[in-house]
Amino acid sequence: MTNVQEYSTIANCEPGWSIEHCHRAIEISAVFEGKGIFSAENTSKEIQAGSIVLIQKNVDHSFRAITPIRFGVLMIEHLPEGTKSFFEQLITTNQTKIISLSTYELYWYKSLFKNWLRTISRPFLEEKHLLIKNWIGILLLSLLQNAHVEEEIFTISQAADFIRNNLDQDILMKYLTEQTGLSESTFRRCFKEEYGISPKQYQQQYRLAEAKWLLRSSERSFQEIGEYIGFSSVHSFSSWFKKCEEINPSEWRKRQQTGLL
Repeated sequence: MTNVQEYSTIANCEPGWSIEHCHRAIEISAVFEGKGIFSAENTSKEIQAGSIVLIQKNVDHSFRAITPIRFGVLMIEHLPEGTKSFFEQLITTNQTKIISLSTYELYWYKSLFKNWLRTISRPFLEEKHLLIKNWIGILLLSLLQNAHVEEEIFTISQAADFIRNNLDQDILMKYLTEQTGLSESTFRRCFKEEYGISPKQYQQQYRLAEAKWLLRSSERSFQEIGEYIGFSSVHSFSSWFKKCEEINPSEWRKRQQTGLL
């Protein structure tokens, strides 16, 4: 059996990074953070946090980073007996396939993957083959249970995930209604029934939560924070924040640092 430890890693790549290759192993690359482009078979698709790229052996393919991007990469030359069917069910008859996990599902897969790396970094007992087989089975079963085909219709909760994962973009209601297969009025009604607020209010709520987190936990400039959550200028970000909190971001950060809030 292939030493899968050599092919298991968490890779951090900067914007503009790219790689084009072909190998004798199957590859399962999960995007944990960031955005990029995956290309194979004369097609290119954008990938982002939650995208799981499945690649058969001996397939030319490439990745390119649009933003800083973090992958969890698993490559195995020979799948253990008993796990092959899991991969086959995921990829069906394709050479490559992109499936997706919601934010919550990605959190659990990431936790499993990190524990897998921790496990294979330790000295193995005689039962190492059984340990590896079981772990690979768990990872594949997790994907099989939770993954969604990229092109399938969004649920309302997946639409909410999309909003949370794209705070830097204006909500394109047309895109969300197309992905859910609902009319705009029905989508708005169903969204409010599930979350108690409109899609726009939902986006604003998470923009504010993210802005507060970055102001409190990082040294990023107001320009950087504003751009990260969808504002084109410091002025527009500061005005919006003050309207929400009745205090400008500079004063809010200062009070956090001095313990006044």
